[in-house]
Amino acid sequence: MPAMPPPDPEARRAHLALLAGAVARMSTLGFAVKGWGVALTAGLFALGRPEARYQVGVVALVGCALLWWVDLQVMRIEARFRDHYERVRIGHAPPDFLMDPTRFDPGRRVARGGGALLNRFWGLLSALVLLGILVLWILHAPETS
Repeated sequence: MPAMPPPDPEARRAHLALLAGAVARMSTLGFAVKGWGVALTAGLFALGRPEARYQVGVVALVGCALLWWVDLQVMRIEARFRDHYERVRIGHAPPDFLMDPTRFDPGRRVARGGGALLNRFWGLLSALVLLGILVLWILHAPETS
């Protein structure tokens, strides 16, 4: 089998630029998901009827959980693109212009809920939702005589 020629440095730079663009888009998408989480939670509490406090809270908690999951998936794909970038950068992967991140393992960085920052953000948002439910319950509790 003939030896492969060394990769072209320009091809490597172009491939790295494509991968860096994918990482930047994934980061932007993760930020947008967090923004939607805050907007959904605030909107539900602002537009929800006080009589339906439990339903509003449950919907907000379910929305937080779903967006947390979406954010985790975005972070996993971003980590795979970062690993792909590193392999191309150090020369372990040829600049073949493949943009398939599934063949790279993100490792343990996002294995347990996405890391400390992600857990803090969604944990805080979920705590605020529970606090909002409690405040609505206290403010609109039926009076007993």
